[in-house]
Amino acid sequence: MPNFSISPLSSHATTNSSYINNVRDQQHQSNNDSLWADMKEWFHQAYQDHAEALLRDFCQPAENTSQRERFLDFIQLKLLLSPGYQHNLSTEHMLNSGQTTCTIASNNGTLVSVMLALNEDDYQAEKGLTAIDRWLCDSPHKEVDSRHNAAGTIWNCWRNNSTSLDLSDLGLTTLPEPLPQNLQMLNVNNNSLTTLPESLPQSLQIISVEGNRLTMLPESLPLNLQTLNVSYNSLTTLPDTRPQSLKTLNVKNNPLTTQRRELTMTSERRSSHTFKPYQRRPGARDIRQ
Repeated sequence: MPNFSISPLSSHATTNSSYINNVRDQQHQSNNDSLWADMKEWFHQAYQDHAEALLRDFCQPAENTSQRERFLDFIQLKLLLSPGYQHNLSTEHMLNSGQTTCTIASNNGTLVSVMLALNEDDYQAEKGLTAIDRWLCDSPHKEVDSRHNAAGTIWNCWRNNSTSLDLSDLGLTTLPEPLPQNLQMLNVNNNSLTTLPESLPQSLQIISVEGNRLTMLPESLPLNLQTLNVSYNSLTTLPDTRPQSLKTLNVKNNPLTTQRRELTMTSERRSSHTFKPYQRRPGARDIRQ
């Protein structure tokens, strides 16, 4: 009969444990390498390094990686696929259980299938990231770099559930929709926006759009909005209704009608809050000049 014994922890045990962990890591790496070999051709050469890193993070996440982060790695990987391979990565949401299955498959069958526990915010993030991808694909040639810079900032905002988004001084003509749903502050000063998304996050409390080319505002503004700065735009009119929470409205240097201007001045006099405008980033160009 075999004689099994358990030794107390020692330097030998620690060495053995490290050896076992190293073996496991090598096995994971071997599996990832094999999987990547099957998938590599699915991606344009320019995206392959990024795709390989995303695949590694998804299949072998760090210990502190959240399920949301892992899910968004998968979505970003999916968005990098070349035409013709779009169906090789798929998600299936089981709303009753709150589970989502992320599947990597080829013509020969399923390669990887992972189940993640997600919530509605995570599904909204998927929609947001897909919208960013479309927005990038539709970039005018002169705006490609600006949109890529903005996309990275918005992407991180979705990923980290951030409450503040600063896209000032980028020369943007549009914004992707939807924007991150937990935003409380949006700064898009000194761009070339003519409109804002119709469906702004309801959580927004501060919006600053100073120094753009707005000709109108959304008819429905966020219910929790407290401060709105639309100075130095081309507004001739304002929405008929505004959120009751609105305390400060700055419409300086807009060609508003006399009636609208008087209404705005009355609204500003009633407010006990003083608006402090956002400052441009050091060295940033004022696009109004």
